[in-house]
Amino acid sequence: METAESQLLDSGYWNDANPDLRLNPLVPFDDAGLEAFLASAGELRGQVIFATSGSSGAPKLVCVSKTALLASAKAVNSHLRVTVDDRWLCALPTFHVGGFGIWARAFAIGAEAIRYERSWDAQRFVQLCETSEISLTSLVAVQVFDLVKAGLRCPERLRAVVVGGSALSEELGLAAQKLGWPLLQSFGMTESSSQIATQPLESVESPHKNAELPILPCWETRVNAESLLEIRGAPLFSAYLESRSGTWQLDFPFSEDGWFTTRDRVLLSATTLTPLGRGGRTVKILGELVNLDRLEQLLFEAGDQFSDRIALETKPDPRIGEKLVLVVEPSVPESEASQIRNSFDQCVAPFERIQEIAKIEAIPRSPLGKIQRRRLRELLSVV
Repeated sequence: METAESQLLDSGYWNDANPDLRLNPLVPFDDAGLEAFLASAGELRGQVIFATSGSSGAPKLVCVSKTALLASAKAVNSHLRVTVDDRWLCALPTFHVGGFGIWARAFAIGAEAIRYERSWDAQRFVQLCETSEISLTSLVAVQVFDLVKAGLRCPERLRAVVVGGSALSEELGLAAQKLGWPLLQSFGMTESSSQIATQPLESVESPHKNAELPILPCWETRVNAESLLEIRGAPLFSAYLESRSGTWQLDFPFSEDGWFTTRDRVLLSATTLTPLGRGGRTVKILGELVNLDRLEQLLFEAGDQFSDRIALETKPDPRIGEKLVLVVEPSVPESEASQIRNSFDQCVAPFERIQEIAKIEAIPRSPLGKIQRRRLRELLSVV
């Protein structure tokens, strides 16, 4: 059901009403009965369907219309002053809206787009930028990290690199700028068809800093009492698609007047927003949204006899954003901790695997037995 990238530059694809399902082949997903549902659900005509881990736990599918994707593409093209003479390089997978959006932008304005083939390699990426005279691309923070670590300078014709997935540290951003990389921090999500807010082109001339991001004109924005961002606009997704008790169902999580409440906390002005982080126990790892509550439940199932003496937490990592840590108390034998890790790693996506096992004297808990997360992170910071 997935379409090759080259076809994404053809008007035939954008006029095709058949739903286009895009799943990460490395992420476990129970799609039993899904194909039949897609064929029968009239609401899914003209939809591109992406998977997201969501903030509430179980994986879900996000249905985004081709009309919404092109509305986003036109807004981004205007913001980046894209012309038909530009040439995009896509080094992100099209089962993510960040990669798919590159092809939508190229199609919307009639520009060229080239796919970066094979696994990620910073040196090969730079070489392809140079030989193909690439002017625009999108990357996630880990890719920027690899470019900086290798000391690779930006090719001369590349005029903007949109960075999404998660925020760059100011240290990494400044190091990349010293090598000539014209980075533009962006903020968006699958539900918004890509970007909601992005730094202006002029910002590449100033020292990188995590500042307010201009909101693209295609969006209406507001915050609720919990400082959660709410959005409304032409690029907004159509529905969630979830399996409940073995039956696929559509969910339309919008207010009567079309507003969608995100799980992102922001500071908002009339024309800019500043991300403050995500609500719930969610983090970004390699640009992927990861729900820690869901993973910790899987961990408890893998080590059920030790579930009162183990926990799952994260530590900051300069390359991947956060790394997953299996926390164990001394009464958990090392052999058992290794077995729990192996069992857990076998049932999650590669980017969700445990990177470290940390032993602490006791996992801090409240009088009711609830894990005290802030205290646990403090203890891990010195382990």
